[in-house]
Amino acid sequence: MTMKILYRYIIKEHLPPFFIAMAVLTFLFLSNFIVKSIDRLLGKGLSLWVILEYIGLNLMWILALSIPMAVLVAILMSYGRMSADNEINAMRTSGISFKSIIIPSLIFGTVICVFLIWFNNSVLPNFNHRARLLGSDIIRKKPDVNIEPGYFMDDLPEYSMLVLGKKNGMLQDIRIYSKGNSEVQTTIQAKQGSLAIEGNNIILTLYDGEIHELNTSKFSEYRKITFDKHVLTIKDSGLMLERRESGRRGDREMSAGMMLTEVDSLRKKLQNARERIQQLLDERIGLQIAADNTRRLEDLTSLSPDSIIAMRIDSLAQIASEHRRLRQDIRVGMQRIDTQLRLIESYRRQINKYMSEVHKKYSIPVACIVFVLIGAPLGIMARHGGFAVGAGFSLFFFLVYWAGLIGGEELADRLIISPFFAMWTPNLVVGSLGLWLTIRTIQERSTLQWSWLAKLRQQRAEEQENE
Repeated sequence: MTMKILYRYIIKEHLPPFFIAMAVLTFLFLSNFIVKSIDRLLGKGLSLWVILEYIGLNLMWILALSIPMAVLVAILMSYGRMSADNEINAMRTSGISFKSIIIPSLIFGTVICVFLIWFNNSVLPNFNHRARLLGSDIIRKKPDVNIEPGYFMDDLPEYSMLVLGKKNGMLQDIRIYSKGNSEVQTTIQAKQGSLAIEGNNIILTLYDGEIHELNTSKFSEYRKITFDKHVLTIKDSGLMLERRESGRRGDREMSAGMMLTEVDSLRKKLQNARERIQQLLDERIGLQIAADNTRRLEDLTSLSPDSIIAMRIDSLAQIASEHRRLRQDIRVGMQRIDTQLRLIESYRRQINKYMSEVHKKYSIPVACIVFVLIGAPLGIMARHGGFAVGAGFSLFFFLVYWAGLIGGEELADRLIISPFFAMWTPNLVVGSLGLWLTIRTIQERSTLQWSWLAKLRQQRAEEQENE
């Protein structure tokens, strides 16, 4: 009963800093996202609901990043506060080991880990997919009609328009030019006019003007029309946001199961490419040269497809020179082999890309448990529960962790290391440091000394006085 009360108390200590840190971090990430996206959203004539939907869809991947970091902040702040108030010492004096003190945090981190695994596989892919589609639709949407006197308006399909002035809500001195490679080039001039929008169409009502039409294939064919009033309808002007549906998904828009299915398909294609290489070796080279050059043929066909990359054209060119009548067949066969080798490299890169995302969907949630191992001893050693200390330590370790993930993913995409090591090495490194700090806390009950900071401040103050 005593341990249940203790566990409940420690978990409750984690909740307030966790939610506060998650809210603050989400706000910071979201603010940065909005600042970067402001140019994409403004000037499009989007409704408030569409803007909020776009922000809400992108909020999901922000939560996937802020939650693990909030776990580290919560652990550091709660243990720092309990250590500063001597609650940790009181627990140990009562015979409660540090292992028992950290168990509630491990339970807390495990619950968050399980939630994030479900979130990353069931919720996040669909939101990422919808966010990408909406973002591309917004990019395709042309800016709303905002005519500046003296500037060409090139956003309209089929036409460019120049307005030299505005007066009493009317456009003054209007010039409209057809664009594209149409056979008849049209120029419209009007002293004044008005503009209206109906659905996705622009209705231009022009007064007191001329229409000039010139046949570009026969310059002798020229027509001039004068008018008192002319209505020009520009259809499909892109003023309305067109929402699309797409079945194609990127790697971050798939669950782990969907990506593993893609990986299986790519591995089959890779194997087929290897078999085609062997078939080309047998058909284009082996059968024709076996009688004259058996030993060299055996050396050639015994090589694996990957080893051919090293030898490439050199060895085959030597064989072709000795057998001139087969040179063309060998050249064609080598070109096909080279094509298959490029396909193999492409398949391997795609497989690594998908597998990196699969491992990432699990490695980032597991980081919540890793952060417990490093946050609890650090909080106790620091003996300070302030948000600044917790956020500072969290930012440092999370930057190190995230830099490891980004670097590992880049190495995996370049086929230098496996996706498993690329995505799990940061957890192993930070987790090992956390285990070392935990063992050190259990054995020595050491604290972080901040006296060096005070000495540094005093030294700087003395230097300033001397100056």
